[in-house]
Amino acid sequence: MKKIKLTKIRELDNAETHNNIKEKEYRIVRMVELPKVGECFMLRFVSNVNGTPICGHWFRTSTVMEIISKSTFMTRNSIYKIRVLKDPEVEIGDKQ
Repeated sequence: MKKIKLTKIRELDNAETHNNIKEKEYRIVRMVELPKVGECFMLRFVSNVNGTPICGHWFRTSTVMEIISKSTFMTRNSIYKIRVLKDPEVEIGDKQ
Protein backbone atom coordinates (compact mmCIF):
# COMPACT_ATOMS: atom_id res chain seq x y z
CA MET A 1 0.00 0.00 0.00
CA LYS A 2 1.44 3.35 -1.04
CA LYS A 3 1.69 6.08 1.55
CA ILE A 4 0.05 9.31 0.36
CA LYS A 5 -0.90 12.78 1.51
CA LEU A 6 -4.61 13.31 0.77
CA THR A 7 -5.60 17.00 0.80
CA LYS A 8 -9.13 18.30 0.48
CA ILE A 9 -8.91 21.08 -2.10
CA ARG A 10 -12.54 22.14 -2.11
CA GLU A 11 -15.92 21.13 -0.82
CA LEU A 12 -18.56 21.20 -3.56
CA ASP A 13 -21.43 23.65 -3.23
CA ASN A 14 -23.94 20.82 -3.64
CA ALA A 15 -22.17 18.44 -1.20
CA GLU A 16 -24.44 15.86 0.42
CA THR A 17 -22.28 15.76 3.55
CA HIS A 18 -20.61 19.00 4.65
CA ASN A 19 -17.38 19.64 6.58
CA ASN A 20 -16.30 16.08 7.39
CA ILE A 21 -12.85 17.30 6.38
CA LYS A 22 -12.27 21.03 6.18
CA GLU A 23 -10.81 22.56 3.02
CA LYS A 24 -6.98 22.48 2.95
CA GLU A 25 -6.83 19.82 5.69
CA TYR A 26 -4.87 16.71 4.88
CA ARG A 27 -4.47 13.14 6.06
CA ILE A 28 -1.46 10.85 5.72
CA VAL A 29 -2.88 7.52 4.62
CA ARG A 30 -2.07 4.25 2.90
CA MET A 31 -3.85 3.86 -0.40
CA VAL A 32 -5.32 0.41 -1.04
CA GLU A 33 -5.75 1.13 -4.76
CA LEU A 34 -6.15 4.11 -7.06
CA PRO A 35 -9.44 6.00 -6.95
CA LYS A 36 -11.98 4.64 -9.46
CA VAL A 37 -15.05 6.38 -10.82
CA GLY A 38 -18.19 4.90 -9.31
CA GLU A 39 -16.47 3.60 -6.15
CA CYS A 40 -15.51 5.01 -2.75
CA PHE A 41 -11.76 5.63 -2.32
CA MET A 42 -10.60 3.36 0.53
CA LEU A 43 -7.67 4.42 2.70
CA ARG A 44 -5.95 3.34 5.91
CA PHE A 45 -4.89 6.12 8.30
CA VAL A 46 -1.27 6.78 9.19
CA SER A 47 -2.09 10.21 10.64
CA ASN A 48 -5.19 12.29 11.11
CA VAL A 49 -5.83 16.01 10.64
CA ASN A 50 -2.71 17.74 9.41
CA GLY A 51 -0.30 15.07 10.60
CA THR A 52 -1.49 14.04 14.08
CA PRO A 53 -0.37 10.38 14.30
CA ILE A 54 -2.97 7.61 14.47
CA CYS A 55 -2.81 4.17 13.01
CA GLY A 56 -5.04 1.38 11.83
CA HIS A 57 -8.33 3.16 11.24
CA TRP A 58 -10.01 3.04 7.84
CA PHE A 59 -11.32 6.03 5.95
CA ARG A 60 -13.28 6.28 2.72
CA THR A 61 -14.43 9.13 0.57
CA SER A 62 -17.86 9.41 -0.93
CA THR A 63 -18.27 7.95 -4.42
CA VAL A 64 -15.63 9.12 -6.92
CA MET A 65 -17.40 10.97 -9.73
CA GLU A 66 -14.48 12.11 -11.90
CA ILE A 67 -10.71 11.75 -12.26
CA ILE A 68 -9.63 15.34 -12.98
CA SER A 69 -5.88 14.80 -13.40
CA LYS A 70 -3.12 12.34 -12.43
CA SER A 71 -3.28 13.63 -8.86
CA THR A 72 -6.76 15.16 -8.46
CA PHE A 73 -10.22 13.61 -8.27
CA MET A 74 -13.77 14.68 -7.46
CA THR A 75 -16.20 12.82 -5.21
CA ARG A 76 -19.90 13.49 -4.62
CA ASN A 77 -18.86 16.01 -1.95
CA SER A 78 -15.34 17.27 -2.55
CA ILE A 79 -12.24 17.64 -4.70
CA TYR A 80 -9.07 15.96 -3.40
CA LYS A 81 -5.40 16.00 -4.34
CA ILE A 82 -3.08 13.02 -3.84
CA ARG A 83 0.68 13.26 -3.35
CA VAL A 84 2.65 10.02 -3.07
CA LEU A 85 5.11 10.09 -0.15
CA LYS A 86 8.38 8.25 -0.06
CA ASP A 87 8.57 5.62 2.67
CA PRO A 88 11.92 5.28 4.43
CA GLU A 89 13.70 2.08 3.52
CA VAL A 90 13.36 -0.66 6.10
CA GLU A 91 16.30 -2.96 6.84
CA ILE A 92 15.69 -6.43 8.20
CA GLY A 93 18.50 -8.06 10.12
CA ASP A 94 22.12 -7.01 10.50
CA LYS A 95 24.48 -6.56 7.60
CA GLN A 96 27.70 -8.46 8.24
